[in-house]
Amino acid sequence: MKFFWCLLVGLFLSACGNEIDLNADWKDIPIVYGLLSASDTAQYIRVEKAFLDPQKAAGEIALIPDSIYYKNLKVSLLNMNTNETIMLQEVDGKNEGLVREDGAFATEPNTLYKLSSKEYKIKPGQKYELQIDRGESKDLVFAETTVIDTVIISLPGVRINFDYTSTFRVQWFPKITSNAPSIYDVSMAIRYDEVNVLDPQFPIEHKTIIWPVGKNIDDTELLKLGKEFYLFLGNNLEPKNGINRIFVGIDVLVDAGGEEILNYVRVGQANLGITASQEIPFYTNLSEGRGIFSSRNQKVKKGVLLSSIAMDSLVNGQFTKQLNFRP
Repeated sequence: MKFFWCLLVGLFLSACGNEIDLNADWKDIPIVYGLLSASDTAQYIRVEKAFLDPQKAAGEIALIPDSIYYKNLKVSLLNMNTNETIMLQEVDGKNEGLVREDGAFATEPNTLYKLSSKEYKIKPGQKYELQIDRGESKDLVFAETTVIDTVIISLPGVRINFDYTSTFRVQWFPKITSNAPSIYDVSMAIRYDEVNVLDPQFPIEHKTIIWPVGKNIDDTELLKLGKEFYLFLGNNLEPKNGINRIFVGIDVLVDAGGEEILNYVRVGQANLGITASQEIPFYTNLSEGRGIFSSRNQKVKKGVLLSSIAMDSLVNGQFTKQLNFRP
C-alpha cells in the first residue's frame, strides 16, 4: 500500500510529490506548509493529509479533494509574546489569485487558511505557534517559529561592474541580529525597454527578466564572476530583428528565511546520498505529521545601474552583442 504527500515550499522550495511504501497500519498524517512574513499583505497556510486506500491507486485518489483535505478544520496562530489567539479563514486560493499548478493532486478547490494583515499584523521578533485542530478528539498539531526581520543591502552601491575576469559582490546584513534570518536567496530583476526601430509609432515595451544569482546561502554575502551576467542574458534573451533594447536598471532582491528553512534545506541536501539503512531522512518541525512552519522576508534594492565598462560589454560584448542593447 502507498500514500502520496505533497509539501509546497516557496521563497526557497517548490511543489513536490513523494511515493512511500507503508508496512504499518494507517494513521492520520497531516501535511503542513506555512511561512509567515511581516512584509506580506496576507499569510497563507496550507494543510493537507496523507491518504491510503488498499482498493484504489494513489494517483487516482489524489485527484479527489476529499481525500487530501480535512473537513471542519480549524487553523489558528497563538502569539506567544502576548498570548493572543488569531483564527485563520478558510479560502479558495483560486479566488485569492493563487492558482494551484496542474500535477498529481486535485487543483480545485485550492484550500488555504488565510490571515489578512488588515485584520492582524505579523510582527518581526515575535514568536508564534501554529495550531491545527482536526476535531474528532485528535491531538492538536502545532509548530513554533520566531518571525525574522528584514535585511539591509549594502552592496552593490549605485552602480555595479560586471567584469569578465573578476567577481562582483552582493552583501547584506540583518537589520536586527536577535531575530536574524538563517538562509538567503539572491536574485536580480534586470529591467530593459524594447524599441521597435522599424515602426516608431509602436509603443515601447517594458521588460523584466529575473536572474537567480544564488540559492540557499547561509552567509551574508555572495561573490560571483561578472561574466555570468552576460552569459545569463545571452542564453535567455532572443535576438529580435528591428528591435533595440535599452537597459533601464537592476533591482537586487534578497529573500531571507528562518532557521527551520535552513534545517529543511540541509536535510534535503543530505538526501542526495544513500544511507546505509536505505531510509531517506526528512525534516519537519511539526508535533505530528510532515511539513514546515517558519518565516521569511524580502528586501529589494531598486535602480542599480551598470558601470560604464559593464555597459560597453553589454552593448559590444561577445555574449550579448547580438541582443541589440543600445547605450
